[in-house]
Amino acid sequence: MVSLLGGLVPAPSTVQHRAALLDDGDGARWAAPVDVPGCRVETVSKRAEVVGGRVVTLAALVWMPALPEVNVGDLLVVDGQERPVEVVDAPVWLSGQRMHHEVWTT
Repeated sequence: MVSLLGGLVPAPSTVQHRAALLDDGDGARWAAPVDVPGCRVETVSKRAEVVGGRVVTLAALVWMPALPEVNVGDLLVVDGQERPVEVVDAPVWLSGQRMHHEVWTT
C-alpha cells in the first residue's frame, strides 16, 4: 500500500487481460492472456445491475491503463484468479483521448 493524499492506495501490480472472442456456437472463448503492468486492484463489495438486467456483487475494481481496450465479457486474471468483466468505465480527456479504464469484476 502507498499513502496518497492521506489515504492508502494499493501498489501497482500486473494483471492479465483475456479479450473475449466471437462466440462460434461452441460457447464463449477468450484470447491468450496478455500482461498489463501498472494496474491498481481494490477489493470492493458492491451490488450492481449489469447488462441484461442481472444483479451481481462486484468484488474488485481494477484501474487499468488506456490500452489494451477492455470490454464487458472479457476476463481479467487477478492474483491467479480469473474474474469476468462486468462493468467498464473509460473516462476521456477533452481531446477525446482515453485516460484509463475502471474495470469492475465479480
